[in-house]
Amino acid sequence: MKNIALMLLLLPIASLAQQPSNEDLTKSSKDWVFISGGNPIDGFKRTALRMNNEQDEGQTLFMLSIVSYAELVKIENSTGQYDNDRDDISIDLKTLGSFENLDEILMYFDNEKTFYKVNFAKYNSNSLLWWNAVANNDEGFLSRFSFISKLKSKSKVFFRFKYSGGKQINATFTLNGSSSTINRVVDLSNVKNEDYVMDSIKGMFALSAIMESDEVHNGLGIYLNGEIDSLTRSYLDSVLGKYYSTFIYEYEFDKKNRSIEAYDINSTLVANIPYDYFNLNNRIANDILENLFTTEYCQKTFSDFDEFTSNVKSNRLEVLDEISRSLPEGLFDEDFTFWEYCSPLK
Repeated sequence: MKNIALMLLLLPIASLAQQPSNEDLTKSSKDWVFISGGNPIDGFKRTALRMNNEQDEGQTLFMLSIVSYAELVKIENSTGQYDNDRDDISIDLKTLGSFENLDEILMYFDNEKTFYKVNFAKYNSNSLLWWNAVANNDEGFLSRFSFISKLKSKSKVFFRFKYSGGKQINATFTLNGSSSTINRVVDLSNVKNEDYVMDSIKGMFALSAIMESDEVHNGLGIYLNGEIDSLTRSYLDSVLGKYYSTFIYEYEFDKKNRSIEAYDINSTLVANIPYDYFNLNNRIANDILENLFTTEYCQKTFSDFDEFTSNVKSNRLEVLDEISRSLPEGLFDEDFTFWEYCSPLK
């Protein structure tokens, strides 16, 4: 009871009319609880909530809530346009401990071999929003709507909260009664199975904006204009996984170091793409040379010594002309270029 009373202190005083009572919180330690309320000033909402199973002395208490601010229970499969849509649904986690210095949340369901890394947005030291989650093998994705569906069909969900310094806290939520309770909060029958695409919209717009900015093109060099976008996406995919656009919502260009910085939904720097990665002087030239000085070409050249001089000279000029349109002058020496690629085959 002491912990239940303390949990009330975490709830916003300005909108207590919408918040669970002491009785609701006590009941939620054993079952999922539905509450509904509000007022014209603070708004109205419906909530399904559950306390975690570990409630012995010394255990950290967590509260998991599914919240809808939509007027209707059945929402539309849209975002950023209308009321009663995806934007009105949130998943909230609160704790009697603290989320300060929280680095990572891992999660899995009963009878599954896959675990997920949860992307979350902290909004105070004791509360955060469950945003979405990516499977450990980068082959699966859960939006909050897929997560809600799993909460309705599974028996238990397990969380591991990992903090800087090595601290870890495990929490388990039993899902008995979750389906009927959550159904009173939101009806997802209109929501299509396009979770990854819908969650990526904001991230894709942010990436497009930085890619099209003058500071990036001027800072990295105009000869890279056709490569910046694909290289950036390739780098983020290799470092953060293919679902990076579902949790990277902000990009900045560091003019001093000529690098692109990627920030997650908590404005935490999670990737820095250095200038050296974009410095394609040698890479572009190598691509050109490898296409022209193929093994077959080099072998043919050396096999016919009488035509060696004219063939090499002609192709050197073609290569240098191509390079000069893409790269700073004087990058390659003619003799070095040819012998670098062909002499090992001689």
